[in-house]
Amino acid sequence: MRIHVLSLPLNKDFSVDFQMHPSTLIDSNSEHPDTSPIFLAPVDCHVTLKRMGVEEVLMTFSVKTILEPICDRCAVTYQTPFEINSSILCRPLTHSSVEEEEEDEGLVFFSKQELLLDNIIREQIFLSLPMTHLCDPNCQGLCSNCGENLNDGEHECMKRPKFTEHKAKVL
Repeated sequence: MRIHVLSLPLNKDFSVDFQMHPSTLIDSNSEHPDTSPIFLAPVDCHVTLKRMGVEEVLMTFSVKTILEPICDRCAVTYQTPFEINSSILCRPLTHSSVEEEEEDEGLVFFSKQELLLDNIIREQIFLSLPMTHLCDPNCQGLCSNCGENLNDGEHECMKRPKFTEHKAKVL
């Protein structure tokens, strides 16, 4: 969705609601294989733009969807809500913008007096994704001997005596 900055009213809120299809959120960059399609539902976006002065725009947004990642410990897929509420400042791209970009993470730069909301929201979603995905904070993971999911209860490896226990019985 393109928004022309100069068409925004000065110092007044302009709100827009839209959805992003999950297929638009797949990162096709082969350097990032971990961004597999984990978005289960369309992403509901609510964006409020406020032109501050001649060219700066304050963008406040909320994003809601459902993720279906793979647990990093037990490799089971699970569903979890995903929500972002944030604000960023949008400025026109200039020669001095490169230096500013390194200093301030809350800045987004635009060119041709256009804000590409889909691209900005997509980037913010990827930046906000958790580094690790856990189905449960107490997830026990997989058995290091046989690979069974330890969350499912006892299995054959757990019934066998451990090497250290067996060795200690001799003493």
